[in-house]
Amino acid sequence: MNTSKIKTVESMSEPWGDRKIIYHKLEMENGDKIDIGKLKPQAVGTEMTYEIIGEGQPYNKAKAVSPMHLNGGGQGHSPLTPSNAVKTQDIQAMIIKQVCIKASCEYHAGRNTSTEDVIADAKMFEEYITEKPKEVVTNGSVETGMGMADKSDMPF
Repeated sequence: MNTSKIKTVESMSEPWGDRKIIYHKLEMENGDKIDIGKLKPQAVGTEMTYEIIGEGQPYNKAKAVSPMHLNGGGQGHSPLTPSNAVKTQDIQAMIIKQVCIKASCEYHAGRNTSTEDVIADAKMFEEYITEKPKEVVTNGSVETGMGMADKSDMPF
C-alpha cells in the first residue's frame, strides 16, 4: 500500500462503462507512475492511497484503497483514533446499560415492583458486568459497595 499526492495528471479517459469510470495515468510525488480507475476526475495535489496490482511500462496498474481498510475499519467503521476512542467507550457503556435494564425488566416482569426497584437491579447488573463496585454513602462516609458475587441476599 502506498500513500502519496498526485504530482502530475498525464491523461484521463472519458467516463467508461456502466459506472462511468475515468481511467487516469498519474505520476505521484513518491515517484510511482500509476494507471488507476476512479469515479471522479483526480487533481494535482490530491492525496491517494493505492495498491499496485500489476506491473506495466511506464505505468503500473493500481487500485485505490480506502483509508478505512488500512486500520481494519471496513464495513463502515472509522479507524480508531483518540478522538473517537472516547465515543467508542461511551457507546459500549450505553450498550451495557441497555442490556442491564432489559434484563432487569425481564426479571421484574409480572411482579408488583416499582420503577426504582427495576433501576436498582439494572445498576446492580451493570456493576457486575463492568466489575466496578459502586460507592455507597452511609453516615457521611464513602464505602465501596460489595460486588454481586459477594451478596448473599440476591433475589435469584
